[in-house]
Amino acid sequence: MMKPKLSILVFLCFLTELSVAFSQHDKDKLFANIKSQFSNLQSISMDFYLEDNTVKGNLLAKKGNKYIISFGNRKIISDGKTIWNYNPANKNVIVSNFETDSETASIENLFFSFANSFKPSKLYKNSSSNGYSEYFLELIPANKDESNLDMIKLMINPSTKVISGVILIKNYSEEAWLINSLKLNPEVDDKKFKFSPADNIEIIDLR
Repeated sequence: MMKPKLSILVFLCFLTELSVAFSQHDKDKLFANIKSQFSNLQSISMDFYLEDNTVKGNLLAKKGNKYIISFGNRKIISDGKTIWNYNPANKNVIVSNFETDSETASIENLFFSFANSFKPSKLYKNSSSNGYSEYFLELIPANKDESNLDMIKLMINPSTKVISGVILIKNYSEEAWLINSLKLNPEVDDKKFKFSPADNIEIIDLR
C-alpha cells in the first residue's frame, strides 16, 4: 500500500454558487469565495481516500502545525514540536522533531496559509464519454520557488456545487484524492495532539 502524501490535505470548502458560463471574472470570484471560507480557519477535519481506493484515512489539523493523520495501520501525530509515527501492528512508535521544511509542514502552509501561496489559473468543464461532467479550478503557485507542487486542480461536483476532490500535480505526475465529511473550525483541545504510548509499545526516539 502506498504511503499517502500529506500535502493532499488542501483547499476544501462548500460552495454556494457556481456559474456555468466561465470567464476570467468567474475564476477570480470562485477563488475569492474559497479564500473567504479559509480566511479565519483555525482547525479542520475530514475523511479522504485515493481515487483508486488504495488508501483511506482521516485528518484532524489545527493551526500551529498540530495534526493527527490516520490511514491503514498508521497514525501520525504532531503537536508542532514533536512527531509521533505510530504503528499499532508493529507495536512501535518513532519519535522525531518537527521540521518546518518537511513534507508534513505543508499541512500548515496549504490549509492555513494557502491564500497567499496559490492563485487561480483556469476554470473549465470536463465531460466524460458516459455523459458525466465535472468542473475544475486550476491553481498555480504564486511563487514557484516556495512550492513543492506545480499545480492543484479542484474538482467541483456540478450537482451538489461542492468540491469533491483534488488533483495534485508535480513533475508531470498526478495524484487524485476524494474528500468526505469536511468540517471547518471544529472544536479541538490541544491535548489531542499529544501521544502517550502504552507500556507494551516500543519507543524509537530519533531526536
